[in-house]
Amino acid sequence: MRKKIAIGVGLVLLALLVTVLVVLWMQPAGPPLQIGMSEEEVDRAMGNPGVNLAYSGYPVLMYFQGPDLIGNEQRVIVRFDSEGRLADWSVTSSRTRPPWLDWALKAVGW
Repeated sequence: MRKKIAIGVGLVLLALLVTVLVVLWMQPAGPPLQIGMSEEEVDRAMGNPGVNLAYSGYPVLMYFQGPDLIGNEQRVIVRFDSEGRLADWSVTSSRTRPPWLDWALKAVGW
């Protein structure tokens, strides 16, 4: 009986370890953008209005996304052309402590 319990606990721990490793290696999905979108379409696709970084003839906006369930955050910088259409974008990803982990640590006093 003890052997069966030990095997069961070992399998559960192995499954938990594999899950944690998969989550740690998961990268956030890229933004849902397409070249040629208008500024309003980009705002809708990103889910919030962008922060204006510079205006030297063409707007450059920055959008923030996250943190998601596992703590991934994205900073997306988009550049528009002379016609006000999306020309290109760059994504910077970072990982922070997930919000649910902060709540759990506060609950136990850490």
